[in-house]
Amino acid sequence: MQEDSARVAMEANMPGTYDQVKKDSTYFLGDYTAVDEDKLNALPEETATEAGELIKTAKQGALARVTVFPAFMLVCYIILILYFKSRGGYTAVHLGAAGDSTHPSHGQGGGVDRNVTADEAIADGLVGPNE
Repeated sequence: MQEDSARVAMEANMPGTYDQVKKDSTYFLGDYTAVDEDKLNALPEETATEAGELIKTAKQGALARVTVFPAFMLVCYIILILYFKSRGGYTAVHLGAAGDSTHPSHGQGGGVDRNVTADEAIADGLVGPNE
């Protein structure tokens, strides 16, 4: 993405210069075209300086565009945290509790945990570990 940004910037602002400094390379994911520093330094000093600044600016712009997605994810996670905090925090859901009349959360809808006293457990017919 950075190399493509550099190519577009150079072709727009310095036509013909990119063809003089490009280098075709192969990466394990495929072929790409990059700026060859040796060819860039071989240009006249004024042109090399201008092209170097242009490439640097283009690469920084590409990096700024790449950071948008992680920033968006951060905002989404913060929204999720605030949502769960507004509901009293995360509560475990017991998937099989809806049809199990012996489960402490039976009849609560959705199987949401709640504190059960010993008297409630006995009234619901729960059998203790020693019985």
